[in-house]
Amino acid sequence: ALTSLEGLRGIAGEVGGLGIGLNPALTSLEGLQGITELRGHLVIGLNPALTSLEGLRYLTEIGGDLSIRANDALTTLEGLQGITQVGGDLSINRNDALTSLQGLRGITEVGGGGVMLSGNDALTTLEGLQGITEVGDNLHIERNDALTSLEGLRGITWVGGTLFIWRNPALTSLEGLQGITQVGGDLVINRNDALTSLEG
Repeated sequence: ALTSLEGLRGIAGEVGGLGIGLNPALTSLEGLQGITELRGHLVIGLNPALTSLEGLRYLTEIGGDLSIRANDALTTLEGLQGITQVGGDLSINRNDALTSLQGLRGITEVGGGGVMLSGNDALTTLEGLQGITEVGDNLHIERNDALTSLEGLRGITWVGGTLFIWRNPALTSLEGLQGITQVGGDLVINRNDALTSLEG
């Protein structure tokens, strides 16, 4: 099984897309630090031993989607802090140990895509997303069992598609959504069992 990406250390600058998936023994992305820009997608998924994204610390722009999915040992997204722009969707899904989104703090624009945060069972806060002001498509926050606060979304003023807040059983407040002045699609707030008020 693949244990290291160090053999890719010579790749530098702009590349098309990057997919790292189904590597049961890979713990680190060291070896990719020469990559500064992706024209296509960045997909990191189903790497159960991966604990660090620091190998991507010099990446600044993604033309397509950014997807971090089902990496069971990943607790932080540090290493992605240099990214300022995502051209497609931003999806952080089913990362059971993830406790922080602070590694996304550099992102200010999710241009043509949406934002989906789903099934991150240890995530309590969305801090790290506060730099995002506009979401081009849908904003979905669903099935995050420990999530108590949406304050990390306080920078968002406009959602081009649907705003969907569903099945976050520990969520007690919608504070963090107060800056949103326009939703282009539906507004759905459903089955958040601890939510007692729509203030926010």
